[in-house]
Amino acid sequence: MRMFERIDNPMKKLMQKMKIIILLLAICHPFYLIPVFSQSYDLIINKGERNHRLEVIEEDGLDFFSIQDFARLLNFHVEHDAPSKKITLQIGKHLASFTPLNPFITIDTSVFQLPSDTRYLNSDIYVPIKFFVNMSNAFSGFDMQSDLDNRRINIFIDNALGEESTIQYIAFEEKINGTLIRIGTTRKFENADITARLRYDWVYVDIFGGKIDSMKLANTRTDGIVSEIVPIQLSENMAQISFKLTQPISDLKSSLNPGKNEILVSLRLENELIGSVLEGLEKERKKWQIDKIMIDPGHGGKDPGAIGPKGLYEKDVVLKIALRLRELLESRLGVKVFMTRDDDSFIPLAERTAMANRLGAKLFISIHANASESRWLNGTSTYILGPAKTPEAIEVAKRENSVIRLEDSQEQYRNLDSEQLILSSIAQSEFTRESEELAACIQAEVCKRTQLTDRGVRQAGYYVLIGASMPNILFETAFISNRKEEKMLKSSGFQNKVAEALFLSIKAFKAKYEQVDEQAEYGQSF
Repeated sequence: MRMFERIDNPMKKLMQKMKIIILLLAICHPFYLIPVFSQSYDLIINKGERNHRLEVIEEDGLDFFSIQDFARLLNFHVEHDAPSKKITLQIGKHLASFTPLNPFITIDTSVFQLPSDTRYLNSDIYVPIKFFVNMSNAFSGFDMQSDLDNRRINIFIDNALGEESTIQYIAFEEKINGTLIRIGTTRKFENADITARLRYDWVYVDIFGGKIDSMKLANTRTDGIVSEIVPIQLSENMAQISFKLTQPISDLKSSLNPGKNEILVSLRLENELIGSVLEGLEKERKKWQIDKIMIDPGHGGKDPGAIGPKGLYEKDVVLKIALRLRELLESRLGVKVFMTRDDDSFIPLAERTAMANRLGAKLFISIHANASESRWLNGTSTYILGPAKTPEAIEVAKRENSVIRLEDSQEQYRNLDSEQLILSSIAQSEFTRESEELAACIQAEVCKRTQLTDRGVRQAGYYVLIGASMPNILFETAFISNRKEEKMLKSSGFQNKVAEALFLSIKAFKAKYEQVDEQAEYGQSF
């Protein structure tokens, strides 16, 4: 066989040029995976109890799958470390950490080496199926088998993932006037731990302190007016079980069964005339329309916020960004925009969300500039209310909360040092998931528009977010404590970029949040 052959076919010539381009890109940007082919595997769970399609990428003769896709399909918890770009996958009691372009995987305290490096694409890590399957069987607690020829992965799950579950079962009782859902638990919960809410044709039950075996509960047989169950472990201390309804309901209540460890959720059927039902659904739809937004420029007045090395005040920068954002929202999106301050005024923290609640705002956006004692830190992050899990999050929350020393009275904050209270606030909130989605949307768009380092979506105990009865986030733009980023923050061009990114994020979130499938909501109800 000749080493070189003449290529007369135009398509072959094109393919040869494509390979050269891909090779050059890979050399110039070795940190990123250049996908050659995109295909898929069948992910078969417990001999067909649940089947999924797992997208894969082929490179160097190996098939790689996305850690995030794998976790999503199996309801596994995933955490990201933005600075290092590591991804940690929680499987049962074990934590597996993956690093881009690195063959070493840390499982708890042990280190394993894959015969091939991982790959990196779109902020996600890809691992080779062939090697990962063999390695995971050693620690995951379930049996995983790969059939490369037939492009199939078989997973046989035992009870390993549910050993510490506090949510044991879901049962249904069909009543004449509706359906009763029984959620069996291994311990006693309090009424304050349980929140049940209705949105369109879904009922969401949040259980603070709940731990679930998502795979086990997802296979529960439905009954009555419930057609689908989606159990998710939202965080270490928050479980959520969602129920899709086939009919509209007139009443939703959650309670505890005093005779045993059970959470009871009653779904009472709507018995009014069809016209009244449609009228009620239309009111519910309008209730979820994002037509009023509260923008909160951080600090102000006697509180300058963080001060940059060249003397730039955080309160001044965030006000300019907020005013530009208001202009964009009102002119391009046609929504009513309120501001906690539109000048250099001092507003107490608790008054900011209270103002949003009084005015009926549907979103609460608090804008700040990041700062740190470490002058080299850079980038942007978006926070939701929750327990701080990193030293940086603790430092930022402490700095933002310190403004209470300037308020006339600190009595209302006296008991807010407890992480338990912050977690309880999350448990009682109807908007945890929406706040997370809004934060993720903002983080992605801001990084895309400004090229700032992505420090991720994080949690922290911000006093200013406690009590908001709507999706709410706290956005930390560039580090004012970093000389280079202080200069950027001072630039009107950069301020406009940030405002534009926030606007586009809110616009996208609004479109998704308000989306209603009229056929599903009206046509299938009767």
